[in-house]
Amino acid sequence: MTAGARQWKVGELARATGLTVRTLHHWEEVGLVSPQRTVTGHRVYASGDVTRLYQVLALRQTGLGLDEIAALLAGDAPSPRETLRRHLRAVEADLRRRLELRDRLSRVLDALERENNDGADVSLLLEVIGKMTMFEEQLTSDQRDWFTRRRETVGEERWQEGLDAWPQLLGEVRAAMDAGTDPTDPAVQRLISRWDELTGLFIGDNAGIRKAAGKAWQTMWAEHEDKLRRSPRVAPPEMWDYIQRGRQAR
Repeated sequence: MTAGARQWKVGELARATGLTVRTLHHWEEVGLVSPQRTVTGHRVYASGDVTRLYQVLALRQTGLGLDEIAALLAGDAPSPRETLRRHLRAVEADLRRRLELRDRLSRVLDALERENNDGADVSLLLEVIGKMTMFEEQLTSDQRDWFTRRRETVGEERWQEGLDAWPQLLGEVRAAMDAGTDPTDPAVQRLISRWDELTGLFIGDNAGIRKAAGKAWQTMWAEHEDKLRRSPRVAPPEMWDYIQRGRQAR
């Protein structure tokens, strides 16, 4: 070390950088920044240590773990590019999860607001989340992404109008079924046209998504029939059969 060169004790460096003494000690233990010791055993940091500390902080800002940073600074990592590529993939995966969480929270809030109940309790919140989770768990990440893009394409106002119209339509179809109305009846045929219009709003003409959504619904119903049958927003199997018979008669 050059005589007269500036040195920092651990407390001085902690105050100057905003880091804690404990953090500096830990980084020393894992080999990130290694200060010299005085004859009395006290840590002292030279300008080179401060430069190294800056490099660690800069790499921490990218979200890299301490082990990855240590490997990069020691030259033991496969390559800085590969390390950063791997980290970028992890960040992108985390971003997708956070976007999915944002969309789910938005849909939960929308569903609660449609209940028109400012005093909605936790049980209602859990019921809404549960129904959403049932469906989404049956879809792949790509399929969930597709629904997110579809919602953006349709537009939030039209999407909400479709969601709001669905329970009323199910109620009208149920009334026709309970009255014993033949699905070929013109009034029922008009209901079927509205049914197809609404499902088209959500699914479009994507046959793969339509098949995936149908499979997800079947799995949900098999596992959670009691809960789903109580929902005014879920069509039971007998209603789908009624609609299908009406379509086949066209």
